[in-house]
Amino acid sequence: MIKIYYTTPEREGVEQIRPMLSLGGYRASNTVPNDEFGNLFGEITKLSVDKNKDEYRALVIKNEGSDPLVNVKLWFTYPEKSYSKFLIAAVQMSLDENNELVMEHVNTIYSRPMYAEFFEVNEEIDAVTIGNMAVGAQVGIWLKRVLNIDVITEDQNSNLQYDEQTKLYKEIPLETSETIGLVIDWQD
Repeated sequence: MIKIYYTTPEREGVEQIRPMLSLGGYRASNTVPNDEFGNLFGEITKLSVDKNKDEYRALVIKNEGSDPLVNVKLWFTYPEKSYSKFLIAAVQMSLDENNELVMEHVNTIYSRPMYAEFFEVNEEIDAVTIGNMAVGAQVGIWLKRVLNIDVITEDQNSNLQYDEQTKLYKEIPLETSETIGLVIDWQD
């Protein structure tokens, strides 16, 4: 069984109380609740579209089952029209001076990790393969959000609707969030 944890810059086992600041370092004590990745990245606002900066978050996956996992793979699933795409990088964790596993830590949500190679993994055919995970093994995972400016701009340019009753155009609010799934699969 794989559990997904937030990260913290302090030391292993410290709670990450602000999931948006899961920016690498050590495995935090708290896990990402199932189907609740939405708290990792903020809303897509006009300001975030205007800035159009890539954002990064880090997680740790850990095999907490009683058996090794074979051929672990990761990929994303998207809605039909998505305002963003995600890239993923799996990184090996190393031991620090206190013999605790640690991964690279970045200072801000816009800081790109230096030791991560990102891949676009749209559906299982493009999956990133981590390989086998022994019992207790941990792997660092970097997520990168890239805004799909073409789709956002298209929606912004077509978000007016004519109201027959008032004979005026009214603005249709654009989506500010979306659900994108991270799939983790392995063979028994």
